[in-house]
Amino acid sequence: MSKEHTHLDELPDTGSATKVSMALTMGLGVGGAVGFYLVLLPFMATGFGQLFFARGWVPFVLVFLMGWSFSILFIKMRKLKQQKRSFTYDLLPVELSEDISDGTVPFFKENIKKLPIAAQGNFLLTRILRGLSHFQARKNTAETASMLSSQSEIDATHVEASYTVLKVFIWAIPILGFIGTVMGISDAVGGFSGELQTAQDISVIKDKLGQVSGGLGVAFDTTLIALIMSLLVMFPASVMQMAEENLLNQIDDFCNENLVKRLDEGMHSRMGGEELHGDIAYAVQAALAGNDAALIHKLNEVQEQMGLLQENQAALLEGVSDSMVDAAEKLVGTFAGMEEGLNSLNAIVSQLGAEKVVVEQHYHSRGLFRRKK
Repeated sequence: MSKEHTHLDELPDTGSATKVSMALTMGLGVGGAVGFYLVLLPFMATGFGQLFFARGWVPFVLVFLMGWSFSILFIKMRKLKQQKRSFTYDLLPVELSEDISDGTVPFFKENIKKLPIAAQGNFLLTRILRGLSHFQARKNTAETASMLSSQSEIDATHVEASYTVLKVFIWAIPILGFIGTVMGISDAVGGFSGELQTAQDISVIKDKLGQVSGGLGVAFDTTLIALIMSLLVMFPASVMQMAEENLLNQIDDFCNENLVKRLDEGMHSRMGGEELHGDIAYAVQAALAGNDAALIHKLNEVQEQMGLLQENQAALLEGVSDSMVDAAEKLVGTFAGMEEGLNSLNAIVSQLGAEKVVVEQHYHSRGLFRRKK
């Protein structure tokens, strides 16, 4: 009987399970930055508007990086929601088979393929399919559990790597804020030193110092904006990464409880305490997994007949036991009568031994000859 063997190249992978498209998210980031400045345009003359319009090029870059970061988090949030959907389906139904053996693996694979979600890029479905294929090829529960553990580490690495760009942005945003501050300070100090050489009155110098102090305050605004943006990106990124790590933990628990515990290394079917091996077991398991009602009905009838046979055997054994008990009782009674008879005979023989028995012979004489009487 032919069995399905899936090559590793045909199995789905989790490389795209949590990664996002840089081009897509960058475009969304540009759109978000443009939308932010369009909304802020009516408030350009206010102090808040001046923080983004009158502080050089650094605030524009900061807004773009923040928009790009939020786009990445938005796409990852949607992917995480799709990952959690897989838990709502019955992936390894008990109706197919309580134990997962070499013969029933194809039925569980087919059940997963019929689901309305794609296995490619799905952590849970990929983990289950790889586990089933490995067990079908190796027929070893320990090796399958080890493979699932290795796959869990690979998935964790994928999740951690997907946050590399976000971590770079979280690091780059404050650095850009400091760059803007340094540039502002440099411009203010440079302008003050140039005017100081031409100034002749002390009052003019005081005015210029006031302008420099104001310029320094304005320069530090970019650092303030950058630090606030960095916090706004850092907190949701940390929460999202924790949610994905919790998802991997749930997948590990699901595989341990619903996959590894049900793996059956020996291809057999237990029926009435006996084991059916080889192709017979495969056929029985296939029929049972396919919900073959006729076969199940026949098996129920056989089970009922076996129950009646056991009852008849019990009744027969009980009758034989009673007959043997009666025969034993009669035999004991016979032996007791024989013993009593032997005792009486022994007593009579003892009495005869104590007495002398005399035998007399009488003769009658007729003529010349005598005859015993």
